[in-house]
Amino acid sequence: FRSAGKAMGSYAKQFAIWGATYSASECVMEKYRAKHDVLNSIAAGCITGAVLASAPREPIGAKARISQMAVACAGMAAFSGAIDLYME
Repeated sequence: FRSAGKAMGSYAKQFAIWGATYSASECVMEKYRAKHDVLNSIAAGCITGAVLASAPREPIGAKARISQMAVACAGMAAFSGAIDLYME
């Protein structure tokens, strides 16, 4: 049970970081652009993906980290945009 508890704590922390980053960045984008549209969700997804990918789990070089952040940015942006379009 202890290992399951540790895993749940780790997942909860990652989800909290994801939710806080996404919500804050989408709010900032809406305030800055003064619009509520899918581009805010795409930008928020990109920022969230890059932030989550930037966490140093393993020591890797700067170029590899930037590449990892770019892929995560693109993936989260696509996911956020698709979900936002589906929900509207």
